[in-house]
Amino acid sequence: IGVHELDLRNLTNYEERLTVVSRRLQGFLVEAGVGEANRRKLSELYMVNKTLFRSVEIDFTYEASGMRLGPFEFFHVPGHCAGHVVIRLDETLFSGDHVLNHISPHQSPESLTLYTGLGHYLRSLDELQAWAQGVSLTLGGHGAPIERLAGRLDEIRAVHADRLEQVLDMLEKPLTIEEISRALFGEVHGYNVLLALEEAGAHVEHLYQRGLLAIHNLEEIERADGPLPTRYRSLRGAVGSGGWAASRIGFSRGKPRSSMPGQRMSEGEETMYSFEPTEEQKMLIDAIGRYAQNDLRPKAHDAEEEAQLPPALREKGWELGLLQASIPEAYGGFGERSAVTGVLAVEEMAYGDLAGAFAILAPGLYVIPILLAGSEAQKQEYIPPVIEAEWKPYTAALIEPAFDFDANALRTTARMDGDGYLLEGEKVYVPFANEAEAMIVYASLEGKTQGFIVPKGTPGVEVGERQGLMGVNSLPLFKVSIKELRLPGENRLGEAEGHDFAPILAASQLAIAAMGVGLSRAAFEYARDYAKDRDVFGVKVAQKQAIAFMLAEMATEIEAIRLLTWEAAWMLDTDKPEAYKHAYLAHSGATDMSMMVTDRAVQILGGHGYIREHPVELWMRNGRGIPAFTGLAMV
Repeated sequence: IGVHELDLRNLTNYEERLTVVSRRLQGFLVEAGVGEANRRKLSELYMVNKTLFRSVEIDFTYEASGMRLGPFEFFHVPGHCAGHVVIRLDETLFSGDHVLNHISPHQSPESLTLYTGLGHYLRSLDELQAWAQGVSLTLGGHGAPIERLAGRLDEIRAVHADRLEQVLDMLEKPLTIEEISRALFGEVHGYNVLLALEEAGAHVEHLYQRGLLAIHNLEEIERADGPLPTRYRSLRGAVGSGGWAASRIGFSRGKPRSSMPGQRMSEGEETMYSFEPTEEQKMLIDAIGRYAQNDLRPKAHDAEEEAQLPPALREKGWELGLLQASIPEAYGGFGERSAVTGVLAVEEMAYGDLAGAFAILAPGLYVIPILLAGSEAQKQEYIPPVIEAEWKPYTAALIEPAFDFDANALRTTARMDGDGYLLEGEKVYVPFANEAEAMIVYASLEGKTQGFIVPKGTPGVEVGERQGLMGVNSLPLFKVSIKELRLPGENRLGEAEGHDFAPILAASQLAIAAMGVGLSRAAFEYARDYAKDRDVFGVKVAQKQAIAFMLAEMATEIEAIRLLTWEAAWMLDTDKPEAYKHAYLAHSGATDMSMMVTDRAVQILGGHGYIREHPVELWMRNGRGIPAFTGLAMV
């Protein structure tokens, strides 16, 4: 392993760097004008993924000035990262995150990390353009290839020229970095708040270093004992007229846009979909993906055999903060609910292990319906105790023991009983029912499915024996009998007015569809790799036409349902009229796709597919349950 010398401490002294940068971040947030409560939440959010990493040893460092390794040429391009390099092989350039196709890489102030910052980045773009003459194809760290590098560099410069000009315009009156960030990027949530602050800070720092800004409240800062919010004002009138940023860099204003999977963007009269995740989504998905592959999957076999998921493994998954990031700050979380982010995340979780994903996400069965349908009083009372603590067993009871089970036509009933309600019925597949702190029980009230909050120990709830199923046996599922369960009126979701069940059902349908995609991806990739490696009569299994056709059809079905799920999630986030129909279609398609893909994975392995040491037999058993698992997860 070799790294640029400016990244050495990032790898070999990671814990030290994390401490130093987190302290610098605290100072930056104070000076940016962020309030104490939000500083604390942003710091916690910053640390969520960072603690997953640890220091590693490396073999050598380099400066990347005229360096070659065989046919590869290296070039140092600081800015986005201190030790970032690009690599050239003949007419192909590997640009990492320094140059990307559809987004301008994130910038943070050099005050946080030396050799980052907008000045270094823009200088690197100029030097790269001269060094990369003759390059015909550029491959970034993610996103589509870039065929016209010079044109893409011009576009990125234009983005920053436009943003610098905007900042100068704003600072005709004194503002803090937080106020500039809100004006530039609007209302953002979760980790995007920190990214927006850093981006605004990088542009303010760039202008200040070049004498275009002054500190408006300098005397106040000099008198203070500690750091204070800094207000900047423009000095442009003292040094020249408008258009400084554009003329300084040489480009007119661009029109940068951010997007996420499934987001529609208009360009003139055309409409298109963007499938580029936001920076916040990328970080969350990467963290969950590492956890799923490195922690969940290696323990899935033993957990299934022993019918128990290790509590420490479950807690580590909870600490990734998927549910917490879906809850507004007012209720103890640090984000906003996004069905798109949810389906991306649960797909990765199920890619590791379906039962483990269900277990980690079980508290969402209780919290998300309250968030979607509860009264303000219910949200304030019931959500924070779940979100602000370690993982605890909260659950919901929707599924019933009937071959024609329909979530919109439940046999469990609720009727008015004085000022409250009386519930009667039977439920199955209730996760953690034997130890749940509270659960939501769904029942039919005057022909409409309604949810009722049932605290632990409420008389009328009888938990039966644990159910043994074909798959997901590390997830404890129970039968629950509801007998003369009396609840006060305020325990009905939405209280006296009740609620619409459709958003809750769609949230579950999309979660199960995304989990089916993740499970099927795992089975497909395992079978594909086995077929490419396994020799039969001197030929790779994958070269057999029948097998090749099976793999092609598996891949096609996975991608089709994946896109349908993403679109349905986007429609749900944007309140499209047909969102609920598309959620149903995604779920329906995922049930058939999951059973087909996991079954064929077993077939492709032949006799080995039936052996417990290979995971495909477990994935087939779990895949058979996808049609029956509505209500076991939500996004």
